[in-house]
Amino acid sequence: MRRKLLAIYVVVFVLIVLIASSYLYFNEKKKAALPEDIEIEAVLKPNKNKQMKHDDYMLEVTVHKKKASQHLIYPYLEGLEGMSFDNKEEDGYYVPGSIGTSNGDEVLVEQAFREKQLLYEKDKSSFIGFYSPAEAGVYRMRLYFREVENFTAMDNMYLTYVHRGEKGFGLDKSWTKIIKIKSELE
Repeated sequence: MRRKLLAIYVVVFVLIVLIASSYLYFNEKKKAALPEDIEIEAVLKPNKNKQMKHDDYMLEVTVHKKKASQHLIYPYLEGLEGMSFDNKEEDGYYVPGSIGTSNGDEVLVEQAFREKQLLYEKDKSSFIGFYSPAEAGVYRMRLYFREVENFTAMDNMYLTYVHRGEKGFGLDKSWTKIIKIKSELE
């Protein structure tokens, strides 16, 4: 009789653990940002900001996040360098507090380019990213670049959004999204 009772307790305990784990897993999955929760538009234009007259081009980026997301956004613009922001940007534009890179992101970006069969040459573009706020919302930013060499890479201009998901249940929930940059250059 005791063995039967112990077996029932063990089965009930295992069922409770399985149900709780499933609930936590699927609840976390619902909260996590997915690529379709992030919309990005980027347009390269001639720089008309007098404050940033040392830079030739302005990249205007709009990020619409339906869910919160920890991330970095990496521009890939062959022939342009020196990404900077104007600390006195017009109202309505977000200015990141810092730029940089995160461990492992370059590998994720290279892998995303390979999967889309896009050309990614490390020496053609500096690997520096920027943040927008992690909270859901719409954020507009302006980035400024200077020309290094004859800039003609109109077909090879991209932003790569690298989402850093938490590692839960042994799974890395990070993902990337590549966005083609539009051009308003002559």
